[in-house]
Amino acid sequence: MGSVQGEGELQKTRVEFERAAEVFRDPLALTITDEEHSETENRWITLGKESVGQYVLVVHTFEQLTRESGRVRLISARRPTVRKSAPTKKSDET
Repeated sequence: MGSVQGEGELQKTRVEFERAAEVFRDPLALTITDEEHSETENRWITLGKESVGQYVLVVHTFEQLTRESGRVRLISARRPTVRKSAPTKKSDET
């Protein structure tokens, strides 16, 4: 099975192509445009669950082939991570 990420990446974030493609079957998956990386082609970011219930974040393109069919090209896939940041405190001083 092919891996979306290189061999040097952390094992905990790696997702195989076959598993990454399962997010497109998730009826609750969320897809947004990737405006930051869509200079030469329209890219999309989809967050959904694969068949065993783990979340996967997939970056992909979509090409409409006919009225009834299209093709998805997976660019990358990984397990989402939580970025921790210090909460900002609002000053009560006026």
